[in-house]
This record gives sequence, structure tokens and C-alpha cells, in this order.
Amino acid sequence: MSGECLAHRFKSFEHLLLLKDRFVQFLDQIFLVGDLGFEVGEAFFCHAVIRMLGGLCGIVTRAAERFRYHSRSFQEPSVVCPSPAVIAHLKRGGLVAYPTESCYGFGCDPRNRRAVLRLLKLKGRPQRKGLILIASSPRQLRPFLLPLDVAAEHRLVVDGAQAITYLMPVKPTCPRWLRGEHDTLAVRMTAHPVARELCRSTGMALVSTSANFSGRRPAKTYAECRHLFGASVRVLPGQVGKRKQPSSIRGWADGRIVRQ
Repeated sequence: MSGECLAHRFKSFEHLLLLKDRFVQFLDQIFLVGDLGFEVGEAFFCHAVIRMLGGLCGIVTRAAERFRYHSRSFQEPSVVCPSPAVIAHLKRGGLVAYPTESCYGFGCDPRNRRAVLRLLKLKGRPQRKGLILIASSPRQLRPFLLPLDVAAEHRLVVDGAQAITYLMPVKPTCPRWLRGEHDTLAVRMTAHPVARELCRSTGMALVSTSANFSGRRPAKTYAECRHLFGASVRVLPGQVGKRKQPSSIRGWADGRIVRQ
């Protein structure tokens, strides 16, 4: 259930509690009139009805309080859409750092050669190793990969939820600055809400490589990213996922595990 849906229901319960309070006040007034003007038997009957309705209000109150507790305990963290400035920064060839399934990652427009080379230089990563692309929709990967049928695209989406990266056959036009010395390209349908929303908002796949200097431990928090890289990249706030290791990398055709 989304945070927006929970907030709407919580607001509805708050209105219900307010109506309950007003209803109890109304019943108190009826009971007062009953005590003053009704026969004794009618007054006892009125009293019984009011007590029953009051008990019903108590049940509503307790249910609303339980909902309030659980909505605070289990509400999904809201995902803030990237600002127009962040989107424009990426499309101009800027670098960003954002939370992923296991750590913070560096990203940029994969079609922008200068941006990719600047990212590789910042990390100290050789171009020959190649890079991973993440996407929020298989459509965003079509400019780079050989055509996929519906079943193959569905497989990408399903396995992306398990943080599985696949080495996919590419079109001849797929640039070397992405695939390095390989004839395949590493791609993943990201399930992390911030990374997924970043791809969705920009309408394109993004480069995804751990936010670190090559051979060093990757950054895990917003503060650590800012400390390590300063103004070199625009850092997006958010929490990394619960995975202890980077995504698993597998061959697309044979399922061979390249990285567990």
C-alpha cells in the first residue's frame, strides 16, 4: 500500500473520530431530554440504547487508534520525485549519485560519451571493464539491446526484483564506452524505488556503478557520498536497500553466474 493511500485512509479515520465525538455529545443531549421528559420505562430504554451506541463508538475509537499505530509503524517511506533541476543536470551530461539495492551508485546518461568518461575518470575505473545500465522499463533498454520478445522483457522485470543483472546481446551500435571489451552489455531492471523513479522521470536507462574510488568500499549513505565526492556529483537523498552484496551478474543465454 502506498504512503499516499495510507495517509488518505488515516485522514478518513480522523474525520470518523471527530464525527464520533459529535455523535456522543448528541446522544448525551438526547439522554438528558429523556431523563427530564420521558416515562421511567422509556428513560431506561433510551439509556440502554445510548449505552449500546456508546459501546459501538468505543469500538470505532479503538479501531482507529490501532490503524493510527500501524500506519506509523509500517507506512512505506515516500519517494520524492527527482526535481526538474536534477533531470536537467543529467540530460546536460552531469553525474549523480543515488541509492541502489546495496550501496550508493554513480549514474549518468549512457548515450553521453563525455559524461561516461568523466564518471570513469572519477572512479578510476578502466573503460575496458564495461558498465551496468539500470532501467525502470524494458523500453529504456531497447536502444542498446538486440530485440526482445514479450516473454524476455517479462523475465527481465521479474528477475530485476531479485537484483539480478544480465549480460545481454547488444546491437552493433551499442557504444564501446558502455560495454568495454565485451560483446554483451550488463543491464538490470532496478527495483529500488529511488533509482527506479530516477529512470522513470528522465525517461531513459542510466549508468549504474558503485559510488567509490576503484578498489575501495562503496559509499552507503548520502553523507558519506557528499564527504567523498563533494561537488563532483549531485547526490540524491535516500536509503540503500538491504542487500549486503552487489547485484548478481549472470549470462542471459546460459544463466552462468559471473558474480554471485
